[in-house]
Amino acid sequence: MRSEEHSREPGAQGPSFLLLTLAVGLAASVIFVGFPQIDIAVSRLFFLGDREFWLTGSAGLGAFLRNSFKLTFLLASICASIGLLVSIFFRKRLSGLGFPQWLCLVMVLIVGPGLIANSLLKDHWDRARPRYIEQFGGNEHFTPALERSNQCEKNCSFVAGEAASIYALGFALAFVVGGRRRRALLIALAVGSFVGLVRIAGGGHFFSDVVFAGVFMGLVVRGMYWIVFERFETELADGGPLHTRLNSVAIWLRNAVRRLLGRAPLAQAGAASSQWVQTQSKRGSDSISRLAARFKRPPQL
Repeated sequence: MRSEEHSREPGAQGPSFLLLTLAVGLAASVIFVGFPQIDIAVSRLFFLGDREFWLTGSAGLGAFLRNSFKLTFLLASICASIGLLVSIFFRKRLSGLGFPQWLCLVMVLIVGPGLIANSLLKDHWDRARPRYIEQFGGNEHFTPALERSNQCEKNCSFVAGEAASIYALGFALAFVVGGRRRRALLIALAVGSFVGLVRIAGGGHFFSDVVFAGVFMGLVVRGMYWIVFERFETELADGGPLHTRLNSVAIWLRNAVRRLLGRAPLAQAGAASSQWVQTQSKRGSDSISRLAARFKRPPQL
């Protein structure tokens, strides 16, 4: 039976969210493919000349905001990993979330920002960033959204990685944490879009990079939620088959470590004790030998 916290507001995680995400993705595809100069026009709003944008540079407000976004995602990833491990090793809920919630969150962060945004798209779509294209003083050619290019080799413009990270984190939290999901989704959308705006203002991404980052992460979150809480709800539930198996493995590992740590001092103490016994035995044997030799010595007259 589905837990109560995942039965409220079905529209927030049900077909309406999926359909809305697909509709936004389809509309964005039509708009950016049909009118690719929108990307140039939006980036030009923040262009200062000679490859400089409002938030370009490794120091100042832009760098501070970027580092804040990265730190937020890093801390969230660490917390999600700890939450999952606690639920596996100790079968305890952390911050009110159990095994399936932490599992879904970790899956989203790995598949969304990790695999799809960075490994698949940013490293293989080869779209040059705004500050490197001819329109803004660079040497590379502009490539419309959704069109593969050869203007960049690695860590390229499509999609916006930092925006994707915040979109994925925010959408996932809205899904797995009980409460006002629609409001949480709107907040996640606003924060992710702000992150994207910062990257656009720094000449690091086009408008379409941010839009499709949100679309792809929305689809990833909905897909992971479907896997954990719908398709394999029983198998991945708290106390379900997977949770039980992982907990058994965790208990075995924990006991193995305890035995290993417990035997080492005992072994050292045993070796020291054995050496002490051997030393004392040798001393005793020598004393007895000297005493026996003294008694065997003939008396001197």
